[in-house]
Amino acid sequence: MAARLAVSLLLLIPLFFSTFSYAESASSKKESWLSIYSGGERIGYSYSSTAESNGFTEVAEKEKIRVKLLESVQEIETESEYRLKSDDIVTFSFDFKSPAGDLHGSGVRNGESLDMKIKTLSGESETHLLLNGDVIPPSMLPKWLAGRGLEPGREFRVAVLDPASIVMGADAGDLTAVHKVVGKERVDIPSLGMTDAWRIDTEMLSTRYTTWITDDGEMLKQEIFPGMIALRDTKENILSSGLSDWNVTEQTSIPSNVTIDNARGIKYMKVRIEGIGPDDGFDMADGYRQFSDGDILEIKSGDISGIAAYKLPYAGNNFKSYLSPDSSSQSGDAEIIAMSAKILDGETDALKAVSKINEWVFRNLKKEGTASFPNAKDVLKTRSGDCNEHAALFAALSRAAGIPTKTVSGTIYIDGRFYYHAWNEVYVGEWIAVDPTFGQFPADASHIKFVEGDFAESSRIMNLVGKINLKILEVS
Repeated sequence: MAARLAVSLLLLIPLFFSTFSYAESASSKKESWLSIYSGGERIGYSYSSTAESNGFTEVAEKEKIRVKLLESVQEIETESEYRLKSDDIVTFSFDFKSPAGDLHGSGVRNGESLDMKIKTLSGESETHLLLNGDVIPPSMLPKWLAGRGLEPGREFRVAVLDPASIVMGADAGDLTAVHKVVGKERVDIPSLGMTDAWRIDTEMLSTRYTTWITDDGEMLKQEIFPGMIALRDTKENILSSGLSDWNVTEQTSIPSNVTIDNARGIKYMKVRIEGIGPDDGFDMADGYRQFSDGDILEIKSGDISGIAAYKLPYAGNNFKSYLSPDSSSQSGDAEIIAMSAKILDGETDALKAVSKINEWVFRNLKKEGTASFPNAKDVLKTRSGDCNEHAALFAALSRAAGIPTKTVSGTIYIDGRFYYHAWNEVYVGEWIAVDPTFGQFPADASHIKFVEGDFAESSRIMNLVGKINLKILEVS
């Protein structure tokens, strides 16, 4: 299976590629459209509108992307609506539509509290965020910046309310973006020709992207990583032509300089990592599985044969965060707890318990590309998904059993290339990598970890796409 970690890319597209529109009069509505391209092919579009109605500002956003995940071609749509009063958000709604399952969210701002209800296949849940200061819809951002004075070198901070990011586990701090005005540049917009525009460099959710806007805050162009851009377009042009497939798995993969015949069996790998700078925020060494010296990284798969496992549940106080539920792995849910107990069937040895849970997830989940929000409760019902779904369900079942468990993101070697991937690590007396997508415990040494944390953290992987090279120096 060409495992991938592309869901975070898909879910962040609505945030980055939303456009700005404004009402020209009390009764008018202005629309704005962007075509989204990858590798020169148009793979989707983004639309937004803003209008005044009965004293409120009504903002609508819609995005559509056509993607190829493994062997499955899927069209993904997101729609968001916001109601504002004097530029303050009053209510909002969010819909994510995918063949893998739909999601609906709705929310209201009560003072400094943002209260959101989320409905998925497995039922409803609630989340609450405490905000501090202004929060605006994504499509209002260019106007917000333009209204505060665009001068080279100026920086602005503002929270952007993106419901998809909240569903992924983002907290209030994650919503705050930093925008730096670089200066004016000439940009080529097919629908307009060469145009002067302000370049804005932004960092949000540890991800960087660049936007070009007009003096009055209309978006003309945006880039989120090499080869993927959005350009202002006309409604007629967008709706009159079809979309190409965005092959996420292949276009984000990294070629290998060495062919490994038995990648799932390797115990040690030494690689040189090129393209990661000191400001990128990736600390590759973890002290137990990955060890770095400059740009050289050594990965050891680990050995469980000599581990003296503890009796479940883990009784220490040092890994509480890895035993607690999160937005993707609801280990406190009654059905998750019941399934974990059923799988273990009375087993209390930590090592044997991990093996049982890993084997159950590997055997019982259908391997297929899935554009969705990883959610263990949903996965328990659908019994299908890619690496993200496997990792989310494994983490939930393992934590429910009292085993400290991490979700991690990085790359894995498959058939001559490194693909973005998600798997887990468990504490069984020491930290050991486990990959339920491939049924591995311990996971082989071609798993290179870049990020630890929930699926909101995995968005940092976007900063590596098209930027890094991995050169294998030694493997055994």
